[in-house]
Amino acid sequence: MLNLFNFKKKREQNELKKKLLKDSIDSINKVQMMACVAQNILKIQEDYLIAKAKENKLRNEANQLFKNNEGR
Repeated sequence: MLNLFNFKKKREQNELKKKLLKDSIDSINKVQMMACVAQNILKIQEDYLIAKAKENKLRNEANQLFKNNEGR
């Protein structure tokens, strides 16, 4: 009878360990997905800032050309 009790207890412990392991893996996967999303957002922001800088540079060059043509 004691063996049966120990077996059931061990089985319950193993089931609990499996559940905890699965939950841990699920949590890790969620964190990895969030990190990937954050990385994509940072890349989009970087691309936006580069585009804005190029736009500003072109605007400044156009203004400079306009000022040079006005001076003639």
